[in-house]
Amino acid sequence: MAMDRKSIGVPGFVTGRFTSAASAAAVTETLGFVPTMVVVFLALGATSPNMLVATDAFPTETMLTTGSTGVITTPAAASGIVFTTTGFTVPAAVQTNDGVNAWIAFR
Repeated sequence: MAMDRKSIGVPGFVTGRFTSAASAAAVTETLGFVPTMVVVFLALGATSPNMLVATDAFPTETMLTTGSTGVITTPAAASGIVFTTTGFTVPAAVQTNDGVNAWIAFR
């Protein structure tokens, strides 16, 4: 994980990125707070990147936008972002092996 904005005082949000493992596994991002909303862009630079959007108002109903078709699925069955007490987890099911991913989390 690489934190881009956490330590330079940009209020209200933090951003970061991670590369999925060769055999994608769940990735937990530790922020030090429970976000109110998270947007994750998956498989950046690939032919069909996807986007997940989750909000603490509906924590079990992550929205998945499929890059190849633009179809929006809510809830994104078994592929939703999971909020933790210090951040969030991106499940393996939505990641691409060795994929480059980016995220933004709002306070």
